Amino acid sequence: MMSNWYTEYIRANPNAQPPPPPPIPQPTPIVRRERSPIDKIRKQGAEEFRASKDDDLERAKFWLENTIRVFDELS
Repeated sequence: MMSNWYTEYIRANPNAQPPPPPPIPQPTPIVRRERSPIDKIRKQGAEEFRASKDDDLERAKFWLENTIRVFDELS
């Protein structure tokens, strides 16, 4: 409806200037009060596990148990 009116207005007044663009909102900085979840997990002693086919099964079990312990402490 409004676009039809504007189109007719432009045809009747060819020297009319287009409306100004809407203002662009300014971004607000993100303020974090807490650490990210990854930082909390690493602080508890969790490490990233990079598995390969040559890894020791005991090492994988230790990593899994340690990860479970960390998540239990965080919950």
